[in-house]
Amino acid sequence: MTLPLILTLVYSVRSIQDYTDHSHTALFQIVRISENNESLLKHLLVMDRSIRQYQILGDAAIFAVFQSKHQEFVEIAARTSHFQIPEKIQKQLARLSQKELSLYNGILLIKDMDTEKLSTEDVKRYIQLRAEAQELVTLGNGQIYIETESLSALAILVRNQVTHAALVSVILALLLGLLLLYLINKPIKSIARAIHQLGNGQYDHYIDIKGPRDIREVGQHLEWLRQIN
Repeated sequence: MTLPLILTLVYSVRSIQDYTDHSHTALFQIVRISENNESLLKHLLVMDRSIRQYQILGDAAIFAVFQSKHQEFVEIAARTSHFQIPEKIQKQLARLSQKELSLYNGILLIKDMDTEKLSTEDVKRYIQLRAEAQELVTLGNGQIYIETESLSALAILVRNQVTHAALVSVILALLLGLLLLYLINKPIKSIARAIHQLGNGQYDHYIDIKGPRDIREVGQHLEWLRQIN
């Protein structure tokens, strides 16, 4: 009778473990993606500020900060793209990375030529990039909500599966208990009947008790008593 309950326990533990692993992986990824998107937006803000200051002051140290933030931006975007993220976010990230790289290369080319200065329009393009980065952050936050709702639905599904499995195991345990009771009760009734017959002096009927070994041995002893009488 304990076998169905043991199987149910194993199934329940496995289902809960699978749900926990899936939840941990999914939430870890989406939270990391959201954090990286926020970081991309902050880096664009620093790059925008740095290039505006460089446009006015022409300080090489300021431009070095601009370059370092660009390199960090590229690395963060590359790490984010390795996650399993929705196609919409993936496309938005790729588009943002491509535009940022194009703008950076254009600014670098103008600086290296030393024949013209950065135009106001070149610098203002970082405002557009920041708007697209903000859209990426919004998409990431929306995905957190979607993932949370999905995990909640999965939790309900796991709970229902475990409940159904428990009900089935209880029913099976009851059925097995009734079957075991029948298998034990039948030979016990045969023994009681044989003892009653011997007690009434009825020695004509052969005593053959079916069942577990101990019960069969009792039947054999009763048959021996019948034979000696």
